[in-house]
Amino acid sequence: MSTMNPTAKRNTQRPMTYASTVQGQRLPVIDITDPRFALPADSDAITALFASYLADERRRARVPIFIMHMILALVSRRAPLLRSVVSARSGFLDGLSTYLLQLGPRTIYLPLQQ
Repeated sequence: MSTMNPTAKRNTQRPMTYASTVQGQRLPVIDITDPRFALPADSDAITALFASYLADERRRARVPIFIMHMILALVSRRAPLLRSVVSARSGFLDGLSTYLLQLGPRTIYLPLQQ
């Protein structure tokens, strides 16, 4: 009799569950048991992410602020998530924008791929 390990990764991907917003966007529901939503949590991965963030910030610091504002204004016209981040009031995002950021780049575009 074999026992099943509930934490073992399966070779097959199960279908993702989606929910629709009032605006008609179809977004994946975050399932913390699904490896597609997994984030690296070990010390080395966190250190690497932080180093990448610092490098990005140093690069951005070299761009004059008026040019950065022009770039953000131009790009945010076509990017609703960026528009939400740039225009956040009192430093807070609305709920849907926060959810989209939590989805991350690997899963936010899954509905577009289907």
